[in-house]
Amino acid sequence: MDQRPERGLGYYILIIFLVELVVETATLSVSMVYPALPLMAGALHTTDIAWIITIVLLVSGALFPLGGKLADRFGERRMLTVLVGGFAAGSLICALSDSFTLTLVGRALQAGAILLSPIAWALFRSILPSRLVPIAVSVVATGFGVGIVAGPLLSGALTDHFGYHSLFWFMFGYAILAAAVSIPLLPATPPRFGGSLDLAGAALLVVAIGAALLALSEGGIWGWTSARTVGSAACFVVATAAFIAVELRSREPLMDLGLLRGRAFSITMLVVIVGGFPNAVFPFLVPQMLESPHAPGATYAFGLSLVQVGLVTMPNGLAAMAAGPLGGWLSRRNSPRLVMLLGLLFTALSMLLLALFHTHLYEYALASGVLGVGFGFFFAATSNLVMAATPRSSVGVASGMAFTAQGVTNAVSTTVAATVLSHHVLSVSAGGVMFTERGYELGFWIAGACSLAAAVVAFAMRHGRRPVGQDTAVEVGPTPAEQPA
Repeated sequence: MDQRPERGLGYYILIIFLVELVVETATLSVSMVYPALPLMAGALHTTDIAWIITIVLLVSGALFPLGGKLADRFGERRMLTVLVGGFAAGSLICALSDSFTLTLVGRALQAGAILLSPIAWALFRSILPSRLVPIAVSVVATGFGVGIVAGPLLSGALTDHFGYHSLFWFMFGYAILAAAVSIPLLPATPPRFGGSLDLAGAALLVVAIGAALLALSEGGIWGWTSARTVGSAACFVVATAAFIAVELRSREPLMDLGLLRGRAFSITMLVVIVGGFPNAVFPFLVPQMLESPHAPGATYAFGLSLVQVGLVTMPNGLAAMAAGPLGGWLSRRNSPRLVMLLGLLFTALSMLLLALFHTHLYEYALASGVLGVGFGFFFAATSNLVMAATPRSSVGVASGMAFTAQGVTNAVSTTVAATVLSHHVLSVSAGGVMFTERGYELGFWIAGACSLAAAVVAFAMRHGRRPVGQDTAVEVGPTPAEQPA
Protein backbone atom coordinates (compact mmCIF):
# COMPACT_ATOMS: atom_id res chain seq x y z
CA MET A 1 0.00 0.00 0.00
CA ASP A 2 1.28 3.47 -0.90
CA GLN A 3 2.19 5.37 2.31
CA ARG A 4 3.14 8.67 0.66
CA PRO A 5 0.93 11.60 1.73
CA GLU A 6 -1.33 12.77 -1.06
CA ARG A 7 -1.02 16.27 -2.52
CA GLY A 8 -3.19 18.06 -5.02
CA LEU A 9 -3.43 16.79 -8.59
CA GLY A 10 -2.16 20.15 -9.86
CA TYR A 11 1.10 19.65 -7.96
CA TYR A 12 1.70 16.27 -9.58
CA ILE A 13 0.88 17.62 -13.04
CA LEU A 14 3.46 20.36 -12.46
CA ILE A 15 6.09 17.79 -11.42
CA ILE A 16 5.47 15.71 -14.56
CA PHE A 17 5.67 18.81 -16.77
CA LEU A 18 8.93 19.99 -15.17
CA VAL A 19 10.55 16.59 -15.50
CA GLU A 20 9.48 16.36 -19.15
CA LEU A 21 11.12 19.74 -19.86
CA VAL A 22 14.45 18.34 -18.67
CA VAL A 23 14.13 14.90 -20.26
CA GLU A 24 13.42 16.44 -23.67
CA THR A 25 17.12 17.28 -23.99
CA ALA A 26 17.72 13.59 -24.75
CA THR A 27 15.39 13.73 -27.75
CA LEU A 28 16.99 16.92 -29.06
CA SER A 29 20.46 15.36 -28.95
CA VAL A 30 19.41 12.95 -31.70
CA SER A 31 16.39 14.32 -33.57
CA MET A 32 17.99 17.72 -34.26
CA VAL A 33 21.36 16.34 -35.36
CA TYR A 34 20.38 13.56 -37.78
CA PRO A 35 19.10 15.93 -40.53
CA ALA A 36 22.20 18.11 -40.32
CA LEU A 37 24.73 15.29 -40.82
CA PRO A 38 25.35 15.93 -44.55
CA LEU A 39 26.06 19.61 -43.88
CA MET A 40 28.27 18.77 -40.90
CA ALA A 41 30.25 16.25 -42.97
CA GLY A 42 31.29 18.99 -45.40
CA ALA A 43 31.98 21.57 -42.71
CA LEU A 44 34.05 19.18 -40.59
CA HIS A 45 35.83 17.69 -43.64
CA THR A 46 35.15 14.08 -42.72
CA THR A 47 33.67 10.99 -44.29
CA ASP A 48 33.16 9.45 -40.83
CA ILE A 49 30.22 11.69 -39.96
CA ALA A 50 28.20 8.70 -38.73
CA TRP A 51 30.30 8.83 -35.56
CA ILE A 52 28.48 12.04 -34.59
CA ILE A 53 25.47 9.80 -33.88
CA THR A 54 27.37 6.60 -33.07
CA ILE A 55 29.30 8.13 -30.17
CA VAL A 56 26.05 9.15 -28.45
CA LEU A 57 24.49 5.71 -28.89
CA LEU A 58 27.69 3.98 -27.80
CA VAL A 59 28.23 5.94 -24.58
CA SER A 60 24.57 6.08 -23.60
CA GLY A 61 24.08 2.38 -24.28
CA ALA A 62 26.92 1.48 -21.93
CA LEU A 63 25.84 3.90 -19.20
CA PHE A 64 22.09 3.34 -19.32
CA PRO A 65 22.08 0.36 -16.90
CA LEU A 66 23.78 2.63 -14.33
CA GLY A 67 20.99 5.20 -14.46
CA GLY A 68 18.74 3.68 -11.82
CA LYS A 69 21.64 2.90 -9.47
CA LEU A 70 23.03 6.42 -9.79
CA ALA A 71 19.61 7.82 -8.90
CA ASP A 72 19.36 5.54 -5.87
CA ARG A 73 22.87 6.39 -4.70
CA PHE A 74 22.92 10.17 -5.17
CA GLY A 75 19.25 11.15 -5.42
CA GLU A 76 17.24 11.86 -8.56
CA ARG A 77 17.35 15.67 -8.46
CA ARG A 78 21.12 15.74 -8.03
CA MET A 79 21.62 13.35 -10.93
CA LEU A 80 19.27 15.37 -13.16
CA THR A 81 21.39 18.43 -12.39
CA VAL A 82 24.68 16.66 -13.19
CA LEU A 83 23.45 15.11 -16.43
CA VAL A 84 21.85 18.29 -17.75
CA GLY A 85 25.04 20.15 -16.82
CA GLY A 86 27.08 17.62 -18.80
CA PHE A 87 24.71 17.96 -21.73
CA ALA A 88 25.07 21.75 -21.64
CA ALA A 89 28.87 21.50 -21.50
CA GLY A 90 28.89 19.10 -24.46
CA SER A 91 26.57 21.38 -26.41
CA LEU A 92 28.87 24.34 -25.75
CA ILE A 93 31.94 22.41 -26.97
CA CYS A 94 30.12 21.44 -30.20
CA ALA A 95 28.86 25.00 -30.69
CA LEU A 96 32.34 26.51 -30.41
CA SER A 97 34.32 23.83 -32.25
CA ASP A 98 35.15 23.38 -35.93
CA SER A 99 37.14 20.23 -35.12
CA PHE A 100 35.65 16.79 -35.76
CA THR A 101 37.52 15.35 -32.76
CA LEU A 102 36.33 18.04 -30.34
CA THR A 103 32.80 17.69 -31.68
CA LEU A 104 32.93 13.99 -30.84
CA VAL A 105 34.05 14.88 -27.31
CA GLY A 106 31.11 17.23 -26.97
CA ARG A 107 28.72 14.61 -28.30
CA ALA A 108 30.05 12.07 -25.79
CA LEU A 109 29.20 14.52 -22.99
CA GLN A 110 25.74 15.03 -24.46
CA ALA A 111 25.16 11.26 -24.35
CA GLY A 112 24.58 11.42 -20.60
CA ALA A 113 21.18 12.98 -21.32
CA ILE A 114 19.91 9.57 -22.40
CA LEU A 115 20.13 8.52 -18.73
CA LEU A 116 17.54 11.17 -17.85
CA SER A 117 14.75 8.72 -18.74
CA PRO A 118 15.44 6.02 -16.12
CA ILE A 119 16.18 8.71 -13.53
CA ALA A 120 12.87 10.41 -14.33
CA TRP A 121 11.08 7.09 -13.89
CA ALA A 122 12.79 6.61 -10.51
CA LEU A 123 11.76 10.12 -9.48
CA PHE A 124 8.16 9.42 -10.45
CA ARG A 125 8.17 6.25 -8.35
CA SER A 126 9.56 8.23 -5.41
CA ILE A 127 7.19 11.18 -5.32
CA LEU A 128 4.03 10.32 -7.27
CA PRO A 129 1.12 8.20 -6.08
CA SER A 130 1.42 4.74 -7.62
CA ARG A 131 -1.73 5.24 -9.72
CA LEU A 132 -0.12 8.22 -11.50
CA VAL A 133 3.24 6.61 -12.28
CA PRO A 134 2.11 4.86 -15.52
CA ILE A 135 0.50 8.10 -16.70
CA ALA A 136 3.67 10.07 -15.99
CA VAL A 137 5.82 7.55 -17.87
CA SER A 138 3.40 7.73 -20.82
CA VAL A 139 3.63 11.53 -20.84
CA VAL A 140 7.42 11.33 -21.07
CA ALA A 141 7.13 8.76 -23.87
CA THR A 142 4.69 11.02 -25.74
CA GLY A 143 7.10 13.89 -25.27
CA PHE A 144 9.74 11.86 -27.10
CA GLY A 145 7.27 11.51 -29.98
CA VAL A 146 6.75 15.26 -30.09
CA GLY A 147 10.51 15.73 -30.15
CA ILE A 148 10.84 13.32 -33.05
CA VAL A 149 8.32 15.39 -35.02
CA ALA A 150 9.47 18.87 -34.03
CA GLY A 151 13.23 18.20 -33.85
CA PRO A 152 13.89 17.88 -37.60
CA LEU A 153 11.76 20.95 -38.39
CA LEU A 154 13.52 23.04 -35.77
CA SER A 155 16.86 21.69 -36.95
CA GLY A 156 16.07 22.72 -40.51
CA ALA A 157 14.92 26.21 -39.59
CA LEU A 158 18.07 26.90 -37.56
CA THR A 159 20.58 25.27 -39.89
CA ASP A 160 19.20 26.79 -43.08
CA HIS A 161 19.53 30.30 -41.64
CA PHE A 162 22.42 30.13 -39.15
CA GLY A 163 24.50 27.02 -39.88
CA TYR A 164 24.81 23.78 -37.97
CA HIS A 165 26.54 25.40 -34.95
CA SER A 166 23.20 27.04 -34.14
CA LEU A 167 21.78 23.60 -33.30
CA PHE A 168 24.19 23.22 -30.43
CA TRP A 169 23.72 26.81 -29.28
CA PHE A 170 19.99 26.08 -29.14
CA MET A 171 20.58 22.85 -27.17
CA PHE A 172 22.89 24.70 -24.79
CA GLY A 173 20.32 27.43 -24.18
CA TYR A 174 17.48 24.95 -23.83
CA ALA A 175 19.37 22.82 -21.30
CA ILE A 176 20.28 25.85 -19.15
CA LEU A 177 16.75 27.24 -19.28
CA ALA A 178 15.06 23.89 -18.62
CA ALA A 179 17.34 23.20 -15.66
CA ALA A 180 16.90 26.69 -14.22
CA VAL A 181 13.11 26.48 -14.44
CA SER A 182 12.60 22.86 -13.44
CA ILE A 183 15.23 21.53 -11.07
CA PRO A 184 14.82 24.11 -8.23
CA LEU A 185 11.10 23.26 -8.09
CA LEU A 186 11.57 19.48 -7.99
CA PRO A 187 11.51 17.89 -4.53
CA ALA A 188 14.79 16.49 -3.26
CA THR A 189 14.90 12.76 -2.70
CA PRO A 190 17.37 11.19 -0.28
CA PRO A 191 19.88 8.58 -1.41
CA ARG A 192 18.58 5.05 -0.91
CA PHE A 193 21.46 2.84 -2.00
CA GLY A 194 25.03 2.45 -0.83
CA GLY A 195 26.16 -0.39 -3.04
CA SER A 196 28.86 -0.39 -5.68
CA LEU A 197 28.67 0.80 -9.27
CA ASP A 198 30.05 -1.43 -12.00
CA LEU A 199 32.18 1.27 -13.61
CA ALA A 200 34.72 -1.29 -14.80
CA GLY A 201 32.01 -3.16 -16.68
CA ALA A 202 30.73 0.05 -18.26
CA ALA A 203 34.24 1.06 -19.37
CA LEU A 204 34.97 -2.37 -20.85
CA LEU A 205 31.65 -2.36 -22.68
CA VAL A 206 32.45 1.01 -24.28
CA VAL A 207 35.93 -0.21 -25.31
CA ALA A 208 34.59 -3.47 -26.74
CA ILE A 209 31.81 -1.90 -28.79
CA GLY A 210 33.97 1.04 -29.84
CA ALA A 211 36.73 -1.26 -31.09
CA ALA A 212 34.25 -3.34 -33.08
CA LEU A 213 32.71 -0.24 -34.67
CA LEU A 214 36.14 1.16 -35.48
CA ALA A 215 37.20 -2.02 -37.24
CA LEU A 216 33.89 -2.19 -39.09
CA SER A 217 33.84 1.44 -40.20
CA GLU A 218 37.52 1.82 -41.12
CA GLY A 219 38.38 -1.70 -42.26
CA GLY A 220 37.51 -0.96 -45.86
CA ILE A 221 39.84 2.06 -45.84
CA TRP A 222 42.69 0.59 -43.82
CA GLY A 223 42.40 -2.85 -45.42
CA TRP A 224 40.68 -5.75 -43.70
CA THR A 225 44.00 -7.47 -42.98
CA SER A 226 45.91 -4.33 -42.00
CA ALA A 227 47.51 -4.05 -38.57
CA ARG A 228 45.05 -1.36 -37.43
CA THR A 229 41.99 -3.37 -38.43
CA VAL A 230 43.29 -6.59 -36.90
CA GLY A 231 44.36 -4.67 -33.79
CA SER A 232 40.90 -3.16 -33.40
CA ALA A 233 39.30 -6.58 -33.80
CA ALA A 234 41.71 -8.06 -31.25
CA CYS A 235 40.89 -5.22 -28.84
CA PHE A 236 37.21 -6.07 -29.23
CA VAL A 237 37.81 -9.73 -28.43
CA VAL A 238 39.98 -9.00 -25.38
CA ALA A 239 37.65 -6.31 -24.02
CA THR A 240 34.61 -8.53 -24.52
CA ALA A 241 36.26 -11.43 -22.69
CA ALA A 242 37.28 -9.11 -19.87
CA PHE A 243 33.75 -7.67 -19.69
CA ILE A 244 32.22 -11.15 -19.37
CA ALA A 245 34.74 -12.09 -16.67
CA VAL A 246 34.04 -8.91 -14.70
CA GLU A 247 30.28 -9.31 -14.97
CA LEU A 248 30.32 -12.95 -13.85
CA ARG A 249 32.39 -12.08 -10.77
CA SER A 250 30.69 -8.82 -9.80
CA ARG A 251 28.20 -8.87 -6.94
CA GLU A 252 26.29 -6.04 -8.61
CA PRO A 253 27.03 -6.41 -12.35
CA LEU A 254 26.17 -3.92 -15.04
CA MET A 255 24.38 -6.75 -16.85
CA ASP A 256 23.11 -9.94 -15.27
CA LEU A 257 24.45 -12.36 -17.87
CA GLY A 258 22.68 -15.19 -16.07
CA LEU A 259 19.43 -13.96 -17.58
CA LEU A 260 20.71 -14.94 -21.01
CA ARG A 261 20.63 -18.57 -19.96
CA GLY A 262 16.84 -18.35 -20.12
CA ARG A 263 15.55 -19.22 -23.59
CA ALA A 264 12.72 -16.67 -23.52
CA PHE A 265 14.90 -13.71 -22.60
CA SER A 266 17.75 -14.66 -24.95
CA ILE A 267 15.28 -14.92 -27.86
CA THR A 268 13.75 -11.57 -26.92
CA MET A 269 17.20 -9.97 -26.93
CA LEU A 270 17.95 -11.51 -30.32
CA VAL A 271 14.75 -10.01 -31.75
CA VAL A 272 15.51 -6.61 -30.21
CA ILE A 273 19.07 -6.58 -31.57
CA VAL A 274 18.35 -7.78 -35.10
CA GLY A 275 14.92 -6.18 -35.48
CA GLY A 276 16.11 -2.76 -34.32
CA PHE A 277 18.57 -2.41 -37.20
CA PRO A 278 16.34 -0.25 -39.48
CA ASN A 279 15.41 2.26 -36.77
CA ALA A 280 18.74 4.07 -37.11
CA VAL A 281 19.28 3.36 -40.80
CA PHE A 282 16.25 5.41 -41.87
CA PRO A 283 17.20 8.74 -40.16
CA PHE A 284 20.80 8.29 -41.29
CA LEU A 285 20.19 7.55 -44.98
CA VAL A 286 16.98 9.36 -45.93
CA PRO A 287 18.01 12.95 -45.03
CA GLN A 288 21.22 12.49 -47.03
CA MET A 289 19.22 11.32 -50.04
CA LEU A 290 16.71 14.16 -49.90
CA GLU A 291 19.32 16.85 -49.28
CA SER A 292 21.63 15.71 -52.08
CA PRO A 293 21.62 18.11 -55.04
CA HIS A 294 20.35 16.98 -58.43
CA ALA A 295 23.10 15.13 -60.31
CA PRO A 296 23.42 12.56 -63.10
CA GLY A 297 23.04 9.07 -61.68
CA ALA A 298 21.26 10.28 -58.54
CA THR A 299 17.54 9.88 -59.19
CA TYR A 300 16.96 9.89 -55.44
CA ALA A 301 18.29 13.45 -55.00
CA PHE A 302 15.97 16.45 -54.54
CA GLY A 303 18.22 19.15 -53.07
CA LEU A 304 15.75 19.84 -50.25
CA SER A 305 16.40 22.16 -47.36
CA LEU A 306 16.40 20.72 -43.85
CA VAL A 307 12.95 22.15 -43.16
CA GLN A 308 11.62 20.46 -46.27
CA VAL A 309 13.24 17.17 -45.23
CA GLY A 310 11.51 17.48 -41.87
CA LEU A 311 8.15 17.97 -43.56
CA VAL A 312 8.60 14.99 -45.87
CA THR A 313 9.59 12.68 -43.02
CA MET A 314 7.06 14.05 -40.52
CA PRO A 315 4.72 11.04 -41.02
CA ASN A 316 7.34 8.94 -39.22
CA GLY A 317 6.96 10.76 -35.91
CA LEU A 318 3.20 11.19 -36.22
CA ALA A 319 2.66 7.50 -36.99
CA ALA A 320 4.98 6.44 -34.15
CA MET A 321 3.06 8.61 -31.67
CA ALA A 322 -0.19 6.91 -32.68
CA ALA A 323 1.21 3.38 -33.02
CA GLY A 324 2.86 3.33 -29.59
CA PRO A 325 -0.37 3.55 -27.54
CA LEU A 326 -2.15 1.34 -30.09
CA GLY A 327 0.57 -1.26 -29.68
CA GLY A 328 0.13 -1.15 -25.92
CA TRP A 329 -3.64 -1.65 -26.32
CA LEU A 330 -3.13 -4.56 -28.71
CA SER A 331 -0.66 -6.13 -26.26
CA ARG A 332 -3.36 -6.08 -23.58
CA ARG A 333 -6.09 -7.27 -25.94
CA ASN A 334 -4.13 -9.89 -27.87
CA SER A 335 -0.41 -10.39 -27.20
CA PRO A 336 2.91 -8.51 -27.32
CA ARG A 337 4.27 -11.19 -29.67
CA LEU A 338 1.63 -10.22 -32.26
CA VAL A 339 2.51 -6.53 -31.82
CA MET A 340 6.20 -7.30 -32.31
CA LEU A 341 5.46 -9.31 -35.46
CA LEU A 342 3.35 -6.49 -36.88
CA GLY A 343 6.05 -3.95 -36.02
CA LEU A 344 8.77 -5.96 -37.74
CA LEU A 345 6.64 -6.57 -40.83
CA PHE A 346 5.72 -2.88 -41.14
CA THR A 347 9.40 -2.00 -40.75
CA ALA A 348 10.45 -4.52 -43.41
CA LEU A 349 7.78 -3.11 -45.74
CA SER A 350 9.08 0.42 -45.28
CA MET A 351 12.63 -0.67 -46.13
CA LEU A 352 11.34 -2.51 -49.21
CA LEU A 353 9.46 0.61 -50.34
CA LEU A 354 12.56 2.77 -49.97
CA ALA A 355 14.79 0.26 -51.76
CA LEU A 356 12.43 0.06 -54.75
CA PHE A 357 10.74 3.48 -54.89
CA HIS A 358 12.67 6.68 -54.17
CA THR A 359 12.18 8.97 -57.15
CA HIS A 360 9.14 10.92 -55.84
CA LEU A 361 8.69 12.74 -52.55
CA TYR A 362 5.38 11.02 -51.78
CA GLU A 363 7.23 7.69 -51.83
CA TYR A 364 9.50 8.90 -49.04
CA ALA A 365 6.52 10.21 -47.07
CA LEU A 366 4.65 6.91 -47.45
CA ALA A 367 7.64 4.82 -46.38
CA SER A 368 8.24 7.20 -43.49
CA GLY A 369 4.70 6.69 -42.19
CA VAL A 370 4.88 2.91 -42.58
CA LEU A 371 8.16 2.87 -40.64
CA GLY A 372 6.57 5.01 -37.92
CA VAL A 373 3.91 2.37 -37.37
CA GLY A 374 6.57 -0.33 -37.21
CA PHE A 375 8.70 1.79 -34.87
CA GLY A 376 5.80 2.40 -32.47
CA PHE A 377 4.75 -1.26 -32.40
CA PHE A 378 8.34 -2.45 -31.99
CA PHE A 379 9.01 -0.40 -28.88
CA ALA A 380 5.56 -1.01 -27.41
CA ALA A 381 6.15 -4.76 -27.68
CA THR A 382 9.75 -4.77 -26.46
CA SER A 383 9.06 -3.81 -22.84
CA ASN A 384 6.12 -6.20 -22.60
CA LEU A 385 8.11 -9.11 -24.05
CA VAL A 386 10.93 -8.42 -21.60
CA MET A 387 8.45 -8.56 -18.71
CA ALA A 388 6.98 -11.82 -20.06
CA ALA A 389 10.46 -13.35 -20.35
CA THR A 390 11.89 -12.53 -16.90
CA PRO A 391 10.90 -12.87 -13.25
CA ARG A 392 9.47 -9.72 -11.69
CA SER A 393 12.57 -9.28 -9.53
CA SER A 394 14.74 -9.00 -12.66
CA VAL A 395 12.54 -6.83 -14.89
CA GLY A 396 14.49 -3.65 -14.13
CA VAL A 397 17.86 -5.22 -14.95
CA ALA A 398 16.44 -6.95 -18.04
CA SER A 399 14.92 -3.69 -19.31
CA GLY A 400 18.29 -1.98 -18.93
CA MET A 401 19.95 -4.76 -20.91
CA ALA A 402 17.32 -4.46 -23.64
CA PHE A 403 17.85 -0.69 -23.90
CA THR A 404 21.61 -1.18 -24.04
CA ALA A 405 21.14 -3.73 -26.80
CA GLN A 406 19.01 -1.23 -28.73
CA GLY A 407 21.66 1.46 -28.34
CA VAL A 408 24.39 -0.87 -29.53
CA THR A 409 22.24 -1.98 -32.48
CA ASN A 410 21.64 1.63 -33.49
CA ALA A 411 25.35 2.36 -33.30
CA VAL A 412 26.25 -0.73 -35.33
CA SER A 413 23.53 -0.16 -37.94
CA THR A 414 24.61 3.45 -38.48
CA THR A 415 28.20 2.29 -38.89
CA VAL A 416 27.22 -0.48 -41.30
CA ALA A 417 25.16 1.94 -43.40
CA ALA A 418 28.06 4.40 -43.51
CA THR A 419 30.48 1.63 -44.48
CA VAL A 420 28.18 0.50 -47.31
CA LEU A 421 27.93 4.06 -48.63
CA SER A 422 31.70 4.55 -48.44
CA HIS A 423 32.04 1.78 -51.03
CA HIS A 424 29.54 3.43 -53.38
CA VAL A 425 30.81 6.99 -53.86
CA LEU A 426 29.36 8.84 -56.83
CA SER A 427 31.27 12.12 -56.56
CA VAL A 428 33.28 14.24 -54.14
CA SER A 429 33.15 18.04 -54.14
CA ALA A 430 33.59 21.00 -51.82
CA GLY A 431 29.94 20.64 -50.89
CA GLY A 432 30.41 17.07 -49.66
CA VAL A 433 30.22 13.49 -50.85
CA MET A 434 27.44 12.05 -52.99
CA PHE A 435 26.76 8.33 -53.09
CA THR A 436 25.35 6.07 -55.75
CA GLU A 437 21.75 4.97 -55.81
CA ARG A 438 22.95 1.38 -55.43
CA GLY A 439 24.66 2.19 -52.13
CA TYR A 440 21.46 3.53 -50.58
CA GLU A 441 19.41 0.65 -51.96
CA LEU A 442 21.82 -1.88 -50.49
CA GLY A 443 21.53 -0.22 -47.09
CA PHE A 444 17.74 -0.52 -47.17
CA TRP A 445 17.88 -4.14 -48.37
CA ILE A 446 20.17 -5.07 -45.47
CA ALA A 447 17.88 -3.32 -42.98
CA GLY A 448 14.80 -4.98 -44.43
CA ALA A 449 16.44 -8.40 -44.31
CA CYS A 450 17.21 -7.87 -40.62
CA SER A 451 13.55 -7.05 -39.92
CA LEU A 452 12.36 -10.18 -41.71
CA ALA A 453 14.93 -12.36 -39.92
CA ALA A 454 13.78 -10.96 -36.57
CA ALA A 455 10.15 -11.59 -37.56
CA VAL A 456 10.95 -15.26 -38.19
CA VAL A 457 12.48 -15.53 -34.71
CA ALA A 458 9.55 -13.68 -33.13
CA PHE A 459 7.10 -16.01 -34.86
CA ALA A 460 8.78 -18.96 -33.13
CA MET A 461 8.55 -17.35 -29.67
CA ARG A 462 6.82 -19.43 -27.04
CA HIS A 463 6.35 -16.57 -24.59
CA GLY A 464 4.42 -13.36 -25.06
CA ARG A 465 1.54 -15.15 -26.78
CA ARG A 466 -1.08 -14.12 -24.24
CA PRO A 467 -2.42 -10.68 -23.32
CA VAL A 468 -0.16 -8.59 -21.10
CA GLY A 469 -0.67 -9.57 -17.47
CA GLN A 470 -1.53 -13.19 -18.22
CA ASP A 471 1.96 -14.48 -18.98
CA THR A 472 3.62 -16.30 -16.12
CA ALA A 473 7.25 -15.71 -15.29
CA VAL A 474 9.63 -18.07 -17.00
CA GLU A 475 12.55 -19.84 -15.46
CA VAL A 476 15.94 -18.30 -16.00
CA GLY A 477 19.35 -18.95 -14.59
CA PRO A 478 19.95 -17.65 -11.06
CA THR A 479 21.29 -14.14 -10.65
CA PRO A 480 24.50 -13.64 -8.65
CA ALA A 481 22.43 -12.65 -5.60
CA GLU A 482 20.44 -15.88 -5.89
CA GLN A 483 23.48 -18.17 -6.13
CA PRO A 484 23.88 -20.49 -3.14
CA ALA A 485 26.63 -19.54 -0.76
